Amino acid sequence: MWFYMSILLVFIGVMTMLYHFAYRKKVTQQLKTMNTVLAELSTVKDARQKIVLPQNAPLAEVAFSLNQLLADKNEEIYKLQQTEQSQRTFLNHLSHDIRTPLTSLIGYLDAFDKGYLEKNELQEYLPLVLKKAEQLKLLTDQLFFWFKLEDSKEMYTDTLDIKLYDLNELTRECAVVWIPLLEQLNLTYQFEIAEEALPFMIDRMAYTRIIENLLNNCVQHSQAKRLCLCLKSDRNGVRLIIEDDGIGISEQDQPFIFQKLYRCDSARSQSGSGLGLAITKELVRRLGGNISVKSQENQGCMFEVWLSKNDFSTKGSQDFL
Repeated sequence: MWFYMSILLVFIGVMTMLYHFAYRKKVTQQLKTMNTVLAELSTVKDARQKIVLPQNAPLAEVAFSLNQLLADKNEEIYKLQQTEQSQRTFLNHLSHDIRTPLTSLIGYLDAFDKGYLEKNELQEYLPLVLKKAEQLKLLTDQLFFWFKLEDSKEMYTDTLDIKLYDLNELTRECAVVWIPLLEQLNLTYQFEIAEEALPFMIDRMAYTRIIENLLNNCVQHSQAKRLCLCLKSDRNGVRLIIEDDGIGISEQDQPFIFQKLYRCDSARSQSGSGLGLAITKELVRRLGGNISVKSQENQGCMFEVWLSKNDFSTKGSQDFL
């Protein structure tokens, strides 16, 4: 009896040892597989290999976690590549946009300095020099403003100076500044802004810049003869509408017009930095609103900004009574 028991115990011991040996060998192979993939991860820029193990394998959960890390890493690399490409395109466009007016400006000034132009010619070219200088200043201002927005993107709420304003009066102040230019361009304008006070929590600078950019977009690119600015309100928020009767924006361009440095076809985008609408959308986003465009070629264009009204705006209405 004891003899058989001893044989059984020896058999169980041997089988246990074989099992542990096989298990250890299996785990070692799986670890080698993982090590190979991790080594590739550290040397290859875009590693697509995955760790494939049976669902019930000893290290299946570890393999799953590593595969998730690989997927996250590849996704991050893809985003970085897209950002890098975007930045490269951005800098290429930017260098061209700065070089063009700067080259013209230097050419005019060089001709002035060397006496190539007569006095009457000097008077003729002076407005062109001024225009090129203004283009360069506008581009520089928008560029610095865009970089400022980019630097503060993660903490955009901290960069706003939200205060209670009469939004009707603030909108009227922004619009009136444009009247001399609109009349100089023989552009018929209409401002539909209610007379009664409209208390609203807003960042004055951001809201003013939104209106300026949208009006400037119309003046610079629409070739319009008529422009309408309208501010409507209800208990939920306000709707700022700027509409023109110009050449419009093609359907294929509309999904991209708010991207930085994007320009429509040459008929509409003869000048400009390509940053105005991108800045506008970012400012609207920071104010918690949204912006949309409706347009058809040769049938005008309408930009609409929606800003929701908060409780404090309603409670603050007594300040304007």
